[in-house]
Amino acid sequence: HHSSQISIRFNALLGAAFTRDVRALPLIMAEIKGTNSMLRSLAVKLATMYGDTPLQHELARFAQAAGPEGPTISHQIAQSPEP
Repeated sequence: HHSSQISIRFNALLGAAFTRDVRALPLIMAEIKGTNSMLRSLAVKLATMYGDTPLQHELARFAQAAGPEGPTISHQIAQSPEP
């Protein structure tokens, strides 16, 4: 996931997230905090699939920083099923 190529990082993020394995969480969290808006958006969307508390806290922080879009993201978090 340390590649500078967006397509490689995008595919690594998708692959990691769809394993539904706890080992994907650091990658998802890193991309939520990342500077690339496309990867950040994908990471937030994929993170809603997980019910892990640390990831939910990170999403809540992201939602607060997002301003007007925050309630939408928070609603997605609340509606996502726990594994």
